[in-house]
Amino acid sequence: ANIRNDPEAADLVFGANWQVTMVGLDVTLRVHMRPEHIAEYATHGNPLSDHITRILPHYRNYFEANYEAEGIFVHDSSAIAYLLNPDLFTLRRWPIRVGTQGLGRGKTWPATGGRIPPAWEGRPMVNVCVGVEGERVVELAAERLRGA
Repeated sequence: ANIRNDPEAADLVFGANWQVTMVGLDVTLRVHMRPEHIAEYATHGNPLSDHITRILPHYRNYFEANYEAEGIFVHDSSAIAYLLNPDLFTLRRWPIRVGTQGLGRGKTWPATGGRIPPAWEGRPMVNVCVGVEGERVVELAAERLRGA
């Protein structure tokens, strides 16, 4: 929702001259926290896991209604997992543009070919996550919450 809600800002971020890593939906939809993971959080007995146990039903209801999957997909926390353990992710480097109009509004467009098209010329290379060890990301979150 972040890029889709403000694609103009996202295009500026991807065009800025600093290091950016994108962990997009195509990757985070492979990080699936199943009901048994959610149930385990309730057993940790610390304030953070207790809080997460209270709020997860809201997210779980959303994902189960909209994605027809049991549990939740781990979007924002996957970006944090990348910071904690980047080895769990596969990266490629491409310049990115973000669609700001029409049907492509909010879509990220990497220049994946060898030749950079004119609209991408002068744009910095962005680290783009293209793969993830989803189960290990879920395990990493559980480990961190156990020790919270």
